[in-house]
Amino acid sequence: MGWLFIALCAAVICVLMWLLDPNLRRGRAFHAELALRESVPDGEMLRRYFAESEESSHIPREIRRIFAKHMGYPAEKLLPDDDFAFFWDELDMGDLAKEVEVGFSITFTVGDELTPCTIRAASAMVEAKRRAQTAI
Repeated sequence: MGWLFIALCAAVICVLMWLLDPNLRRGRAFHAELALRESVPDGEMLRRYFAESEESSHIPREIRRIFAKHMGYPAEKLLPDDDFAFFWDELDMGDLAKEVEVGFSITFTVGDELTPCTIRAASAMVEAKRRAQTAI
């Protein structure tokens, strides 16, 4: 009887954590929003959200694909200003960062921080890193 009570308490705690954890709640809300969102092809995303003078057009497109791959979401439904901070706790950032480094021939340092966690911010960081490395 004692083990049953302990198992029941553990189950209740797990359910409460699942319901009340802010990152999990934001993740569920984002997943529901994504299900209703129309797909936006790469070209349309670039026209709508990136001025011609901003990042090289291939950078946001590739960052979007890398994020989608590691998060398990369809790339065409991710938008440049979606904040993925809720997802970072569950994601192996090492693999994602390594793929970005290799894909764009850049190197991240310990002081680099992606805030906010968006496709736009990551694209700007990659562009800045590329400029800095070519200026050396």
